Amino acid sequence: MKSQRVTLALSQAVERNCAATVALSDDLAAHPELPDQEFRSSRKIVKMLEQAGYQVEYPYLGYPTGFHAVLDNGEGPSAAILVEYDALPGLGHACGHNVHGSMAVLAALAMVAASAVFSWFIGMSSRYALVYGSLVSIIILLVWLYFCGQILFLGIVFTSVWYRRRPDGKLDLWRHWR
Repeated sequence: MKSQRVTLALSQAVERNCAATVALSDDLAAHPELPDQEFRSSRKIVKMLEQAGYQVEYPYLGYPTGFHAVLDNGEGPSAAILVEYDALPGLGHACGHNVHGSMAVLAALAMVAASAVFSWFIGMSSRYALVYGSLVSIIILLVWLYFCGQILFLGIVFTSVWYRRRPDGKLDLWRHWR
């Protein structure tokens, strides 16, 4: 029953942010930027993450297009997501980074929902501590890893569906450069 609530919360977060991340992917594909020159793209992604509640340091580590976004969920385990969205010279996003980058952002936005559900779960942990004692910490870690796995799995499924969205079902990475 509880896992169904988690799946429902994550599914709703994905649905809520789906249109925005698809629009981001289309925008990245329409305006490809070479490595270390992704100023427009990085600003768009940073804005989306800030609106979702992430604290963003931009630029980051001396890279003018790099950023570091943190969703403060208190003490406990953390997860990292790599956002790659640069293009190839003369080819644009033939490598599919527009989709990879957008789906990484979708996973980050879903993390906001997972964090809220996880906070609720931790609030319930005092009840579990009575039964399981110190093992509760391991249980909480495993549940967090489960949440992260669900988010990544949803991202993989969404990316797969995204690639197959053509009416004829054929994979077409080159549609933006014809």
